[in-house]
Amino acid sequence: CKEDVCFVSTDFQEDMKNWRAKRLDYLLPDFVTLMRGEIFNPKSSTLSQKHLNTQKLSLSVERFALTELLFNPSDVEIGQMGIVEAINNCLSKFPKEIQLLMSANIVLIGGNSLFAGYLERILTDLRCSVDETLPLEVLLAPNPIAHAWNCANNIFSNKSGESFDTWNFSSKTVTRTEYEENGLNICQKRFNNYWLDENNILNIQED
Repeated sequence: CKEDVCFVSTDFQEDMKNWRAKRLDYLLPDFVTLMRGEIFNPKSSTLSQKHLNTQKLSLSVERFALTELLFNPSDVEIGQMGIVEAINNCLSKFPKEIQLLMSANIVLIGGNSLFAGYLERILTDLRCSVDETLPLEVLLAPNPIAHAWNCANNIFSNKSGESFDTWNFSSKTVTRTEYEENGLNICQKRFNNYWLDENNILNIQED
């Protein structure tokens, strides 16, 4: 798996100078004797004999050069924001009082968040780019791969016992039928305006 061998560099130029020291071989799964790939250790005689005929993938610069594109996609002429730039752009869309809450509650999810150095790089780059008056906290979700699904499951499981009507659930979503009938306009109308209620919970105002 990519998170086994790839990492996010904290000093890209230095890692490029020492790329030979980053080299390793990765055993590819054959789904017979090896169900999940693993790093090949030539010093392990048992592993060497057991997977003697297993295909190996040699990696060096790729281990950190590919993950660098998450932060600097322009390096390969991709006209998109990097992760830190996207976070900054997102924060800038909120009023100042909400930025204070959002910058202190940044949660990393998805498989890429398991790369070694990923959280540290985002935190370092953000601290250098956001308003110094903003509190900043970046956390890794307990189960980053399934976190988005778990959050949605918590909502729809309705464990609190409240009905969806209690918190006006329909005003916070767009159904497929509504989207097919109205297109992007209904999303802009339903999700465009934000404010804080008396409990400091971010709500979405419908025009």
